[in-house]
Order: sequence, then structure tokens, then C-alpha cells
Amino acid sequence: MPQINLLQQQKKSPDELWRSVSAWSVKILLMALVLLAAYYIYLIFAANSKNQSITGIEQQLLSQQQDLNQVPGKEELFTRQQQLQQLLALVAGHPYWSNLLPALASATLKTANFISFQAMNDGTITLSVSVPSTQDLDKFLQVFDLPEFNQNFYDIKVGSIGKTQVGNQLLTQFNVNMSYNPNLLKPSISQ
Repeated sequence: MPQINLLQQQKKSPDELWRSVSAWSVKILLMALVLLAAYYIYLIFAANSKNQSITGIEQQLLSQQQDLNQVPGKEELFTRQQQLQQLLALVAGHPYWSNLLPALASATLKTANFISFQAMNDGTITLSVSVPSTQDLDKFLQVFDLPEFNQNFYDIKVGSIGKTQVGNQLLTQFNVNMSYNPNLLKPSISQ
């Protein structure tokens, strides 16, 4: 029996091949355009939805702000709040001189008397002190060499040593200039 070739073997011409590739390219390009148009439409709807959401939130904020503006006594509360903030700023910047005096007292001999005392915000102290003898003057100055005291008081300078008569006692009087630790002026935790 003779064999019949049902499949036709045809050679496609370059024109036919070009038309088929062009047709597929056009179809793919059209599909991309359709998808791009659909994505663009989706973006428009999403942007409109977000804008509506933003408008709703802005209206809520405006409504809440109007409610806040209608609070009775708002100006009084605002005034008190400003006064409280000013008071807190004043207290925060206030030096606590009462913390300096116990630290100085713990470094001072019991036999010493302060005739004058002047402390400045720049961290210096000027004292006029009297003690019973020159040995007490030496002890007075040696105390500041101890580690527990020289962390708070340092750069000690003694000037104008002399004798003075108080009643029937002869005392040694001298002036002292020193620096103090500024942290002593901060409030202590217990206050």
C-alpha cells in the first residue's frame, strides 16, 4: 500500500514567518497595554480611596479641635500650665546652697569659727576664719587634704594670717579662698 503523507511539509516563506512573529508581538503588546490600563485604573481608585480616608481623618481632627476649643476654663488651665512650667524651670536652675554648708561643716574643725563666709556661683568660696592657735590652723588646712574632703573642696589658698583678741582669748585669724564642687549645689535625692 502506498504511504500517504498526511502532514504537508511546507516551507514557510520569510514573509509568513515575519507576519506570524508580528502578530504575536502585537498581541503581547496589546495585552501589556490592557494590563497597564487596568493597573492605572486601579491606582486611580486607590488614590481616591486614600484621599477620602484623609479627608475623613481631617474632618475628625477639625471636630476634635473644635471640641477642645470649647472646653470651659481652657484659658485658665493654659495660664496655670505656663506658670507651672516657669516654676519648674526656676527650681531646676536654682542652686541649693543648703547642700554646700553641711559639706563645709564636716570639713571644718570644731574649734574653728567662721567670721565671714562668701560663696559665689562660679565655684569659689572666700572665708575669714579664726582658730585658737597656729597648730589648729595647720589642722584646719590638713583636713582638706583628706580624699573625702578634697573631692568637694580644692585649690585652697591661705592669706593674711594674724592674731586677734576676742575677749580674753588670743585667736589666730586668717582668710581662705577655695573652689568647691558645683555638684554640691544640685538638689539631693532625699529632697
